[in-house]
Amino acid sequence: MSDASYQPSYPLASLRQVARRITDGSHFSPTPQESGHLIANVKDMKSGKIDFSTCTRISRDAYRKLKATGCTITDGNVLLSKDGTVGRVVVYKQTEEIGVLSSICIIEPNDSLDPSYLGQVLRNEESVRQYENFMSGSALRRLVLRDIRSIQIPLPSLAQQRAIAKILDTLDDAIQKTEQLIAKLKQIKQGLLHDLLTRGIDENGQLRDPIAHPEQFKDSVLGKIPKEWRVVPLRQLIESLDAGVSVNAFDYPAASGQIGVLKTSAVSGGKFYPRENKAVLPQEISRARVRPEADSIIVSRMNTPELVGEHGYVDGFFGDLYLPDRLWLMKFKDKDLISARWLSFFLSTPPAKRHIALHATGTSGSMKNLPKDKFLDMLIPLPELAEQNLVAETLKSHEDRMILEGCHLQRLQSIKKGLMNDLLTGRVRAIQGESNETGKGVDQELPLL
Repeated sequence: MSDASYQPSYPLASLRQVARRITDGSHFSPTPQESGHLIANVKDMKSGKIDFSTCTRISRDAYRKLKATGCTITDGNVLLSKDGTVGRVVVYKQTEEIGVLSSICIIEPNDSLDPSYLGQVLRNEESVRQYENFMSGSALRRLVLRDIRSIQIPLPSLAQQRAIAKILDTLDDAIQKTEQLIAKLKQIKQGLLHDLLTRGIDENGQLRDPIAHPEQFKDSVLGKIPKEWRVVPLRQLIESLDAGVSVNAFDYPAASGQIGVLKTSAVSGGKFYPRENKAVLPQEISRARVRPEADSIIVSRMNTPELVGEHGYVDGFFGDLYLPDRLWLMKFKDKDLISARWLSFFLSTPPAKRHIALHATGTSGSMKNLPKDKFLDMLIPLPELAEQNLVAETLKSHEDRMILEGCHLQRLQSIKKGLMNDLLTGRVRAIQGESNETGKGVDQELPLL
Protein backbone atom coordinates (compact mmCIF):
# COMPACT_ATOMS: atom_id res chain seq x y z
CA MET A 1 0.00 0.00 0.00
CA SER A 2 1.15 3.55 -0.65
CA ASP A 3 0.67 4.97 2.87
CA ALA A 4 3.22 3.83 5.44
CA SER A 5 0.65 4.28 8.24
CA TYR A 6 -1.69 1.89 6.47
CA GLN A 7 -0.26 -1.53 7.35
CA PRO A 8 -2.92 -4.21 7.17
CA SER A 9 -2.22 -7.45 8.98
CA TYR A 10 -4.36 -9.21 6.39
CA PRO A 11 -2.77 -10.40 3.13
CA LEU A 12 -3.15 -8.10 0.13
CA ALA A 13 -4.63 -9.04 -3.21
CA SER A 14 -5.09 -7.16 -6.44
CA LEU A 15 -8.61 -6.94 -7.80
CA ARG A 16 -7.66 -9.09 -10.78
CA GLN A 17 -6.87 -11.91 -8.32
CA VAL A 18 -10.25 -11.84 -6.60
CA ALA A 19 -12.67 -11.05 -9.43
CA ARG A 20 -14.16 -13.24 -12.11
CA ARG A 21 -14.72 -10.23 -14.31
CA ILE A 22 -13.60 -6.60 -14.38
CA THR A 23 -14.96 -4.69 -17.33
CA ASP A 24 -16.77 -1.47 -18.13
CA GLY A 25 -20.11 -0.61 -19.64
CA SER A 26 -21.09 0.27 -23.18
CA HIS A 27 -18.81 2.54 -25.19
CA PHE A 28 -21.70 3.61 -27.37
CA SER A 29 -24.77 5.44 -26.07
CA PRO A 30 -28.03 3.90 -27.28
CA THR A 31 -30.77 6.29 -28.38
CA PRO A 32 -33.02 7.19 -25.42
CA GLN A 33 -36.60 5.93 -25.57
CA GLU A 34 -39.83 6.84 -23.79
CA SER A 35 -40.04 3.30 -22.46
CA GLY A 36 -37.93 0.17 -22.48
CA HIS A 37 -34.94 -1.21 -20.60
CA LEU A 38 -32.85 0.84 -18.16
CA ILE A 39 -29.26 1.95 -18.68
CA ALA A 40 -27.30 3.70 -15.90
CA ASN A 41 -24.60 6.36 -15.91
CA VAL A 42 -22.50 7.82 -13.08
CA LYS A 43 -25.21 10.41 -12.35
CA ASP A 44 -27.53 7.53 -11.40
CA MET A 45 -25.16 6.23 -8.68
CA LYS A 46 -26.66 7.82 -5.57
CA SER A 47 -26.20 6.95 -1.89
CA GLY A 48 -24.77 3.52 -2.68
CA LYS A 49 -27.61 2.55 -5.03
CA ILE A 50 -28.71 2.94 -8.63
CA ASP A 51 -31.55 5.43 -8.83
CA PHE A 52 -33.89 3.90 -11.39
CA SER A 53 -35.94 7.09 -11.59
CA THR A 54 -33.08 8.98 -13.28
CA CYS A 55 -31.85 6.17 -15.54
CA THR A 56 -32.26 6.42 -19.31
CA ARG A 57 -34.50 3.94 -21.12
CA ILE A 58 -33.39 2.19 -24.28
CA SER A 59 -34.93 -0.17 -26.84
CA ARG A 60 -35.04 -3.94 -26.48
CA ASP A 61 -32.64 -4.40 -29.39
CA ALA A 62 -30.11 -1.97 -27.88
CA TYR A 63 -30.36 -3.76 -24.55
CA ARG A 64 -29.73 -7.15 -26.22
CA LYS A 65 -26.51 -5.75 -27.70
CA LEU A 66 -25.41 -4.54 -24.28
CA LYS A 67 -26.14 -7.93 -22.74
CA ALA A 68 -24.29 -9.75 -25.51
CA THR A 69 -21.17 -7.63 -24.87
CA GLY A 70 -21.25 -7.99 -21.07
CA CYS A 71 -22.40 -4.42 -20.38
CA THR A 72 -25.22 -5.34 -18.01
CA ILE A 73 -25.20 -5.72 -14.23
CA THR A 74 -26.88 -8.21 -11.92
CA ASP A 75 -27.31 -8.75 -8.19
CA GLY A 76 -23.89 -9.04 -6.49
CA ASN A 77 -21.92 -6.91 -8.96
CA VAL A 78 -19.85 -4.04 -7.53
CA LEU A 79 -19.78 -0.82 -9.54
CA LEU A 80 -17.04 1.82 -9.48
CA SER A 81 -17.35 5.14 -11.33
CA LYS A 82 -14.20 5.62 -13.37
CA ASP A 83 -14.72 8.65 -15.65
CA GLY A 84 -15.34 12.26 -14.62
CA THR A 85 -16.60 11.71 -11.08
CA VAL A 86 -14.26 8.94 -9.94
CA GLY A 87 -14.78 6.80 -6.86
CA ARG A 88 -18.53 6.40 -6.47
CA VAL A 89 -19.30 2.84 -5.40
CA VAL A 90 -22.49 0.79 -5.62
CA VAL A 91 -22.95 -2.77 -4.43
CA TYR A 92 -25.78 -3.76 -6.74
CA LYS A 93 -28.43 -5.61 -4.73
CA GLN A 94 -31.43 -4.86 -6.89
CA THR A 95 -33.17 -7.68 -8.74
CA GLU A 96 -33.64 -5.96 -12.11
CA GLU A 97 -30.82 -6.53 -14.61
CA ILE A 98 -29.89 -3.24 -16.29
CA GLY A 99 -27.27 -1.87 -18.67
CA VAL A 100 -24.47 0.57 -17.80
CA LEU A 101 -22.33 2.96 -19.81
CA SER A 102 -18.53 2.93 -20.06
CA SER A 103 -18.07 5.47 -17.25
CA ILE A 104 -18.91 2.64 -14.82
CA CYS A 105 -16.61 -0.29 -14.07
CA ILE A 106 -18.32 -3.64 -13.39
CA ILE A 107 -16.59 -5.93 -10.89
CA GLU A 108 -17.87 -9.48 -10.37
CA PRO A 109 -16.19 -10.86 -7.22
CA ASN A 110 -15.14 -14.52 -7.08
CA ASP A 111 -16.00 -16.89 -4.23
CA SER A 112 -13.17 -15.54 -2.02
CA LEU A 113 -14.55 -12.00 -1.96
CA ASP A 114 -17.80 -10.75 -0.43
CA PRO A 115 -19.41 -8.03 -2.60
CA SER A 116 -20.48 -5.87 0.36
CA TYR A 117 -16.98 -6.05 1.83
CA LEU A 118 -15.48 -5.03 -1.52
CA GLY A 119 -17.89 -2.09 -1.66
CA GLN A 120 -16.62 -0.87 1.70
CA VAL A 121 -12.96 -1.34 0.76
CA LEU A 122 -13.38 0.65 -2.45
CA ARG A 123 -14.71 3.59 -0.39
CA ASN A 124 -11.77 3.46 2.03
CA GLU A 125 -9.17 6.26 2.09
CA GLU A 126 -6.44 3.91 0.94
CA SER A 127 -8.40 2.92 -2.17
CA VAL A 128 -9.08 6.61 -2.88
CA ARG A 129 -5.32 7.27 -2.65
CA GLN A 130 -4.73 4.54 -5.20
CA TYR A 131 -7.28 6.14 -7.55
CA GLU A 132 -5.49 9.47 -7.19
CA ASN A 133 -2.10 7.91 -7.88
CA PHE A 134 -3.33 6.22 -11.00
CA MET A 135 -4.93 9.45 -12.26
CA SER A 136 -1.94 11.72 -11.52
CA GLY A 137 -0.57 13.73 -14.44
CA SER A 138 -3.82 13.65 -16.41
CA ALA A 139 -6.07 16.66 -16.94
CA LEU A 140 -9.08 14.38 -17.40
CA ARG A 141 -10.07 12.44 -14.29
CA ARG A 142 -10.27 8.88 -15.46
CA LEU A 143 -9.37 5.39 -14.30
CA VAL A 144 -8.57 2.77 -16.91
CA LEU A 145 -9.41 -0.90 -16.45
CA ARG A 146 -5.75 -1.88 -16.32
CA ASP A 147 -5.22 0.29 -13.26
CA ILE A 148 -8.45 -0.78 -11.61
CA ARG A 149 -7.34 -4.41 -11.91
CA SER A 150 -4.12 -3.43 -10.11
CA ILE A 151 -5.86 -1.90 -7.07
CA GLN A 152 -4.79 -3.75 -3.94
CA ILE A 153 -7.17 -4.61 -1.13
CA PRO A 154 -6.77 -6.39 2.24
CA LEU A 155 -8.20 -9.91 2.10
CA PRO A 156 -9.22 -11.45 5.44
CA SER A 157 -11.21 -14.67 5.64
CA LEU A 158 -14.63 -14.69 4.04
CA ALA A 159 -16.24 -14.85 7.49
CA GLN A 160 -14.30 -11.76 8.59
CA GLN A 161 -15.22 -9.97 5.37
CA ARG A 162 -18.92 -10.57 5.95
CA ALA A 163 -18.70 -9.48 9.57
CA ILE A 164 -16.80 -6.31 8.63
CA ALA A 165 -19.28 -5.50 5.88
CA LYS A 166 -22.23 -6.00 8.24
CA ILE A 167 -20.80 -3.55 10.78
CA LEU A 168 -19.93 -0.89 8.21
CA ASP A 169 -23.17 -1.36 6.26
CA THR A 170 -25.12 -0.86 9.49
CA LEU A 171 -23.30 2.42 10.04
CA ASP A 172 -23.95 3.44 6.44
CA ASP A 173 -27.66 2.80 6.94
CA ALA A 174 -27.66 4.98 10.07
CA ILE A 175 -25.75 7.72 8.23
CA GLN A 176 -28.13 7.62 5.27
CA LYS A 177 -31.23 7.74 7.50
CA THR A 178 -29.79 10.72 9.39
CA GLU A 179 -28.97 12.49 6.11
CA GLN A 180 -32.53 11.87 4.92
CA LEU A 181 -33.92 13.20 8.19
CA ILE A 182 -31.81 16.36 7.92
CA ALA A 183 -32.96 16.88 4.32
CA LYS A 184 -36.58 16.45 5.46
CA LEU A 185 -36.07 18.92 8.32
CA LYS A 186 -34.66 21.45 5.86
CA GLN A 187 -37.75 21.10 3.69
CA ILE A 188 -39.99 21.48 6.72
CA LYS A 189 -38.09 24.61 7.73
CA GLN A 190 -38.83 26.24 4.39
CA GLY A 191 -42.52 25.47 4.85
CA LEU A 192 -42.44 26.80 8.41
CA LEU A 193 -40.71 29.99 7.30
CA HIS A 194 -43.41 30.63 4.72
CA ASP A 195 -46.36 29.75 6.95
CA LEU A 196 -45.22 31.38 10.18
CA LEU A 197 -43.96 34.56 8.52
CA THR A 198 -47.08 35.08 6.40
CA ARG A 199 -49.83 33.63 8.63
CA GLY A 200 -48.38 33.86 12.13
CA ILE A 201 -49.76 32.29 15.30
CA ASP A 202 -53.10 33.36 16.78
CA GLU A 203 -53.95 33.96 20.45
CA ASN A 204 -54.70 30.24 20.86
CA GLY A 205 -51.25 29.25 19.70
CA GLN A 206 -52.53 27.97 16.34
CA LEU A 207 -51.36 28.78 12.83
CA ARG A 208 -53.91 31.10 11.22
CA ASP A 209 -55.81 29.57 8.29
CA PRO A 210 -56.65 31.99 5.44
CA ILE A 211 -59.04 29.50 3.85
CA ALA A 212 -61.03 28.51 6.93
CA HIS A 213 -60.93 32.04 8.40
CA PRO A 214 -60.46 34.61 5.64
CA GLU A 215 -61.79 37.27 8.00
CA GLN A 216 -58.51 37.04 9.94
CA PHE A 217 -56.55 38.39 6.97
CA LYS A 218 -56.24 41.60 4.96
CA ASP A 219 -54.67 42.68 1.69
CA SER A 220 -51.30 44.43 1.78
CA VAL A 221 -48.43 45.30 -0.55
CA LEU A 222 -46.92 41.99 0.62
CA GLY A 223 -50.08 40.04 -0.18
CA LYS A 224 -52.49 38.56 2.36
CA ILE A 225 -51.31 39.08 5.94
CA PRO A 226 -53.06 38.80 9.35
CA LYS A 227 -55.26 41.81 10.19
CA GLU A 228 -53.22 42.60 13.29
CA TRP A 229 -49.97 42.96 11.36
CA ARG A 230 -48.50 46.14 9.92
CA VAL A 231 -46.12 46.60 6.98
CA VAL A 232 -43.25 49.02 7.58
CA PRO A 233 -40.00 49.80 5.74
CA LEU A 234 -36.93 48.41 7.42
CA ARG A 235 -35.53 51.91 7.97
CA GLN A 236 -38.23 52.64 10.54
CA LEU A 237 -36.92 49.82 12.72
CA ILE A 238 -33.20 50.50 12.40
CA GLU A 239 -31.12 52.61 14.73
CA SER A 240 -27.92 52.15 12.71
CA LEU A 241 -26.49 50.14 9.86
CA ASP A 242 -22.72 50.54 9.96
CA ALA A 243 -19.94 48.82 8.03
CA GLY A 244 -16.50 48.16 9.42
CA VAL A 245 -13.25 49.22 7.79
CA SER A 246 -10.77 47.34 5.67
CA VAL A 247 -7.73 46.37 7.74
CA ASN A 248 -4.67 44.26 6.97
CA ALA A 249 -4.73 40.85 8.61
CA PHE A 250 -2.85 37.57 8.78
CA ASP A 251 -4.03 34.47 6.89
CA TYR A 252 -4.92 32.65 10.10
CA PRO A 253 -7.73 33.14 12.66
CA ALA A 254 -7.26 35.20 15.78
CA ALA A 255 -6.10 33.21 18.79
CA SER A 256 -7.21 33.85 22.36
CA GLY A 257 -6.34 37.42 23.28
CA GLN A 258 -5.81 38.50 19.68
CA ILE A 259 -7.97 40.93 17.73
CA GLY A 260 -9.71 39.47 14.68
CA VAL A 261 -11.54 40.85 11.67
CA LEU A 262 -14.49 38.87 10.38
CA LYS A 263 -14.56 37.35 6.92
CA THR A 264 -17.68 37.61 4.77
CA SER A 265 -18.12 33.86 5.32
CA ALA A 266 -18.88 34.66 8.98
CA VAL A 267 -22.55 35.09 8.04
CA SER A 268 -24.61 32.56 6.12
CA GLY A 269 -28.22 31.41 6.17
CA GLY A 270 -29.09 33.51 9.20
CA LYS A 271 -26.20 32.08 11.25
CA PHE A 272 -23.15 33.86 12.65
CA TYR A 273 -19.83 32.00 12.60
CA PRO A 274 -17.36 34.01 14.73
CA ARG A 275 -14.49 31.60 14.00
CA GLU A 276 -14.53 32.80 10.40
CA ASN A 277 -12.03 35.59 11.00
CA LYS A 278 -8.43 36.66 10.46
CA ALA A 279 -6.02 37.97 13.08
CA VAL A 280 -5.46 41.71 12.63
CA LEU A 281 -1.89 42.97 12.19
CA PRO A 282 -0.82 44.79 15.38
CA GLN A 283 -0.31 48.13 13.64
CA GLU A 284 -3.88 47.94 12.22
CA ILE A 285 -5.75 47.32 15.47
CA SER A 286 -6.40 51.00 16.19
CA ARG A 287 -8.30 51.34 12.88
CA ALA A 288 -10.89 48.64 13.62
CA ARG A 289 -14.13 50.21 14.82
CA VAL A 290 -17.37 48.19 14.50
CA ARG A 291 -17.88 45.17 16.75
CA PRO A 292 -20.60 42.49 16.72
CA GLU A 293 -23.16 43.14 19.43
CA ALA A 294 -25.58 40.81 21.16
CA ASP A 295 -29.08 40.66 19.65
CA SER A 296 -28.03 42.29 16.40
CA ILE A 297 -27.78 41.19 12.77
CA ILE A 298 -24.71 41.24 10.52
CA VAL A 299 -25.39 41.61 6.79
CA SER A 300 -23.04 41.08 3.85
CA ARG A 301 -23.33 44.31 1.83
CA MET A 302 -20.74 43.31 -0.80
CA ASN A 303 -20.20 39.80 -2.00
CA THR A 304 -20.61 37.46 -4.96
CA PRO A 305 -24.04 37.66 -6.65
CA GLU A 306 -25.35 34.55 -4.88
CA LEU A 307 -24.06 35.64 -1.44
CA VAL A 308 -24.71 39.39 -1.32
CA GLY A 309 -27.26 40.09 1.41
CA GLU A 310 -26.37 36.98 3.41
CA HIS A 311 -26.83 37.61 7.11
CA GLY A 312 -26.37 36.16 10.56
CA TYR A 313 -28.08 36.73 13.90
CA VAL A 314 -25.63 37.56 16.71
CA ASP A 315 -26.75 36.23 20.09
CA GLY A 316 -23.69 37.05 22.22
CA PHE A 317 -20.79 39.43 22.78
CA PHE A 318 -17.57 39.07 20.82
CA GLY A 319 -15.35 41.88 22.07
CA ASP A 320 -12.19 40.80 20.25
CA LEU A 321 -13.79 40.74 16.80
CA TYR A 322 -14.49 43.56 14.35
CA LEU A 323 -16.34 43.92 11.07
CA PRO A 324 -14.65 44.55 7.71
CA ASP A 325 -15.95 47.12 5.25
CA ARG A 326 -18.00 44.45 3.43
CA LEU A 327 -20.22 43.70 6.42
CA TRP A 328 -22.90 45.84 8.09
CA LEU A 329 -23.90 45.69 11.75
CA MET A 330 -27.65 46.26 12.13
CA LYS A 331 -28.89 47.66 15.47
CA PHE A 332 -32.49 48.49 16.35
CA LYS A 333 -34.31 51.56 17.63
CA ASP A 334 -36.91 49.96 19.88
CA LYS A 335 -36.57 46.36 21.01
CA ASP A 336 -40.11 46.49 22.35
CA LEU A 337 -41.21 46.87 18.73
CA ILE A 338 -39.00 44.45 16.79
CA SER A 339 -37.37 41.12 17.56
CA ALA A 340 -33.98 40.85 15.88
CA ARG A 341 -34.37 37.08 15.67
CA TRP A 342 -37.77 37.50 13.96
CA LEU A 343 -36.23 39.85 11.43
CA SER A 344 -33.34 37.46 10.86
CA PHE A 345 -35.80 34.73 9.95
CA PHE A 346 -37.69 37.10 7.63
CA LEU A 347 -34.45 37.97 5.80
CA SER A 348 -34.19 34.27 4.90
CA THR A 349 -37.55 34.25 3.09
CA PRO A 350 -37.98 34.46 -0.72
CA PRO A 351 -39.54 37.97 -0.65
CA ALA A 352 -36.52 39.38 1.23
CA LYS A 353 -34.08 37.57 -1.03
CA ARG A 354 -35.89 38.85 -4.13
CA HIS A 355 -35.68 42.43 -2.84
CA ILE A 356 -31.94 42.07 -2.30
CA ALA A 357 -31.35 40.44 -5.70
CA LEU A 358 -33.38 43.16 -7.43
CA HIS A 359 -31.45 46.05 -5.90
CA ALA A 360 -27.90 44.67 -5.70
CA THR A 361 -25.73 46.54 -8.19
CA GLY A 362 -22.46 45.95 -9.99
CA THR A 363 -21.27 45.47 -13.53
CA SER A 364 -18.88 42.70 -12.58
CA GLY A 365 -20.29 39.19 -12.62
CA SER A 366 -18.08 38.27 -9.68
CA MET A 367 -19.11 40.95 -7.15
CA LYS A 368 -22.30 42.78 -6.19
CA ASN A 369 -22.95 45.70 -3.89
CA LEU A 370 -26.14 46.26 -1.89
CA PRO A 371 -26.97 50.00 -1.62
CA LYS A 372 -27.89 50.95 1.93
CA ASP A 373 -30.90 53.06 0.94
CA LYS A 374 -32.38 50.28 -1.19
CA PHE A 375 -31.82 47.72 1.56
CA LEU A 376 -33.53 49.99 4.12
CA ASP A 377 -36.50 50.36 1.75
CA MET A 378 -37.32 46.65 2.21
CA LEU A 379 -40.88 46.19 3.48
CA ILE A 380 -41.22 44.14 6.66
CA PRO A 381 -44.39 42.45 7.99
CA LEU A 382 -44.67 43.39 11.66
CA PRO A 383 -46.84 41.51 14.19
CA GLU A 384 -46.95 42.45 17.85
CA LEU A 385 -43.71 41.65 19.68
CA ALA A 386 -45.20 38.73 21.61
CA GLU A 387 -46.19 37.01 18.36
CA GLN A 388 -42.79 37.77 16.81
CA ASN A 389 -41.10 36.09 19.77
CA LEU A 390 -43.40 33.05 19.64
CA VAL A 391 -42.76 32.56 15.91
CA ALA A 392 -39.01 33.05 16.38
CA GLU A 393 -38.94 30.54 19.25
CA THR A 394 -40.81 27.99 17.14
CA LEU A 395 -38.39 28.37 14.24
CA LYS A 396 -35.34 28.31 16.52
CA SER A 397 -36.56 25.11 18.15
CA HIS A 398 -36.74 23.53 14.70
CA GLU A 399 -33.25 24.81 13.87
CA ASP A 400 -31.92 23.37 17.13
CA ARG A 401 -33.27 19.97 16.08
CA MET A 402 -31.44 20.30 12.76
CA ILE A 403 -28.21 21.20 14.57
CA LEU A 404 -28.61 18.22 16.89
CA GLU A 405 -29.11 15.84 13.97
CA GLY A 406 -26.13 17.40 12.19
CA CYS A 407 -23.93 16.70 15.22
CA HIS A 408 -25.25 13.14 15.30
CA LEU A 409 -24.37 12.75 11.62
CA GLN A 410 -20.83 14.01 12.21
CA ARG A 411 -20.43 11.54 15.07
CA LEU A 412 -21.62 8.63 12.92
CA GLN A 413 -19.27 9.64 10.10
CA SER A 414 -16.36 9.88 12.55
CA ILE A 415 -17.16 6.45 13.98
CA LYS A 416 -17.40 4.99 10.47
CA LYS A 417 -14.05 6.49 9.44
CA GLY A 418 -12.27 5.17 12.51
CA LEU A 419 -13.89 1.74 12.41
CA MET A 420 -13.22 1.33 8.70
CA ASN A 421 -9.52 1.93 9.21
CA ASP A 422 -9.36 -0.38 12.25
CA LEU A 423 -11.37 -3.19 10.71
CA LEU A 424 -9.67 -3.18 7.31
CA THR A 425 -6.20 -3.21 8.83
CA GLY A 426 -7.10 -5.93 11.32
CA ARG A 427 -6.28 -3.77 14.36
CA VAL A 428 -9.82 -4.48 15.53
CA ARG A 429 -11.46 -7.81 14.80
CA ALA A 430 -15.01 -8.15 13.61
CA ILE A 431 -15.23 -11.77 14.75
CA GLN A 432 -14.06 -12.39 18.31
CA GLY A 433 -11.37 -15.00 18.78
CA GLU A 434 -10.41 -15.37 15.12
CA SER A 435 -6.74 -14.85 14.28
CA ASN A 436 -5.80 -12.90 11.21
CA GLU A 437 -4.24 -14.55 8.20
CA THR A 438 -0.67 -13.87 9.34
CA GLY A 439 -1.24 -16.14 12.34
CA LYS A 440 -1.08 -13.30 14.88
CA GLY A 441 -4.05 -12.86 17.19
CA VAL A 442 -5.70 -9.47 17.30
CA ASP A 443 -5.81 -8.09 20.83
CA GLN A 444 -8.33 -5.27 20.48
CA GLU A 445 -12.01 -5.94 20.90
CA LEU A 446 -14.62 -4.34 18.68
CA PRO A 447 -16.01 -1.24 20.43
CA LEU A 448 -19.73 -0.94 20.98
CA LEU A 449 -21.50 1.17 18.34
